[in-house]
Amino acid sequence: MAKRKRANASKSTSRKTPSTIDNLPPGVTLFRTLKGHRTSVRSVVFDPKGQWLASGSSDRTVKLWEMSSGELIHTLEGRNDGVQSVAFGLRGRLASGSSDHTVKLWNIDGCKLVHTLHGHRGEIGNVVFDPQSERLASASADGTVRLWAVSSGKLLRTLEGHQHFVPCVAFDPLGQWIASGS
Repeated sequence: MAKRKRANASKSTSRKTPSTIDNLPPGVTLFRTLKGHRTSVRSVVFDPKGQWLASGSSDRTVKLWEMSSGELIHTLEGRNDGVQSVAFGLRGRLASGSSDHTVKLWNIDGCKLVHTLHGHRGEIGNVVFDPQSERLASASADGTVRLWAVSSGKLLRTLEGHQHFVPCVAFDPLGQWIASGS
């Protein structure tokens, strides 16, 4: 499931291209360009401590990057379709939602798959942890938001009411409310 890779071919570069540098707002500079996915990147997220960056791609992988060096540390595989959303939680948890209609929960210590969450009937547009990382919400093209227990992977509730694809979901800062859009 996980590949550990530290190869020169996957190191980041600081190559400046007009399309990325010229369009930055004043005071913003390009820190690093990370290269390693074979196709388009659909989602990126920093871990809560700022040590890691996760990127999810149409190439069916999630890559973990070390921010201090820009090195590719792990490639998480096991998807049947492209990764649409990645989210970091507390305590070393990482979630990824995919076009294969599933959510995968990973423990980034050792990059072990903890749970594969089944239930959606459409691609996952977004995944997000509550502020305590006890629950995970997933939004889907099936018009639902599903709420999961992170520790067990158990479905807690299915929220219905959208008529179309739900591309976004968020918890409020206290974890008491969920907002979703379609």
